[in-house]
Amino acid sequence: MLDHLHDMVFGTASGDLRLDYSVMYPLMRAALEDSAAITWLLQPAEQQERLRRALRILRTDALFLVQNHARLAAAASGSPGIAAEEAERVEAHMAEEVERTNIHFAALATGIGIDPDELLRRLNTADPLRSVYGEQSVTFVSWKLLSDLSHFSMTMLRHLSSSRPELDGAQLASVSLIFFATEINRAVADAIVLMEIRMSAPAANTAS
Repeated sequence: MLDHLHDMVFGTASGDLRLDYSVMYPLMRAALEDSAAITWLLQPAEQQERLRRALRILRTDALFLVQNHARLAAAASGSPGIAAEEAERVEAHMAEEVERTNIHFAALATGIGIDPDELLRRLNTADPLRSVYGEQSVTFVSWKLLSDLSHFSMTMLRHLSSSRPELDGAQLASVSLIFFATEINRAVADAIVLMEIRMSAPAANTAS
């Protein structure tokens, strides 16, 4: 894939290459995030630590869902076209969901011998990337740039489409795409390797 992308970027006449970067950037960012999360989940040799990390991710996702819906309902209360009582009912429902979520994950943690308080530490999207690759890595820097590009900064997108480094006239956006694709390939490969290791020797990976 990388060879084909390289040939497409540098083998196409200047101005003839048409790629919808604005669509690709969020997808590439998600690929990096998900691959790093899988690697982070599967890295520990101890099954108990892998379970603890899995529960942290699941609990963080669940709380993001209910808390953000609660904030939306609170902000929408009294807005034009939205009945205050409807927003209040949603807000009350989401408050109950937060409590149910906490109880549910506390029970799961206790059931497998994990301190429920360990799950209270919120896991940010960048944490697995930072832990696996480090903040100074090309992978982490690529993710940060893709995050910025995913917000469609017109200044950045215009610069990428007009800037041409001394590389056979290729646009900076196209050259950057090769960097991004290389890091995504590597992150995906790292995740696949660990998945194969954990799946191939289950008996060796059950020690707590």
